[in-house]
Amino acid sequence: TSAVLGELVGAYKNRLEASTLTDPLCEVWNQRAFTTTLGDSVAAAHRSGRPLSLMFLDLDGFKQINDSRGHMEGDRTLRDFAEAIGQGVRSQDMFARLGGDEFALLLPGTGLAQAEAIGQRLHETVAGVAWSFGVAELRQGESVAEFTARADALMFEKKRQRGAGR
Repeated sequence: TSAVLGELVGAYKNRLEASTLTDPLCEVWNQRAFTTTLGDSVAAAHRSGRPLSLMFLDLDGFKQINDSRGHMEGDRTLRDFAEAIGQGVRSQDMFARLGGDEFALLLPGTGLAQAEAIGQRLHETVAGVAWSFGVAELRQGESVAEFTARADALMFEKKRQRGAGR
C-alpha cells in the first residue's frame, strides 16, 4: 500500500510541477519556466563564450481575432500557432508563451545570422496567422534585462515596419 501511495504522490508531484512550468492553453513552457531558463542560459553563455540568441514573437492583430471571431477562436489561433512553431524548432531550443499573444524562443549555441534565418524559415512555414519577430544575440557582459529589452524592441520595430501595430 505504501509503495502504491508513494507512486501516486510522485505522479501527482510531477504533474503539479509540470503544471507550474507549462502554459495550460498552448502546452508550451510558460513565462516562469522561461525566465528561470533564460537567466541560467545567459550565465552559461557568458561563462562559455558560446552564442545565445533570443527571438520574441508576437501575433499581429490578435485583438481583432478575439473581437471579431470570439475568444474560443482566439484560443484556437494561439494553440495552432504554438504547435506550429514548436514543431519547427530544435530540441535544445526553448519555446515559451509569455502571456497573451507574446511568445519567446531561446536559441542556445546560435548566433544572430543563424537565428534570423530560423525566424525567416518559421515565418515562411507557419501559416494561418500573421506574426512578427525580433532577434537579438547576447552581447558579452549584457544583463538578462538588457538582452530581453533589445529582442523585444527589435520585434516591436519589425511590427511597426510591417504596419502591424502591437
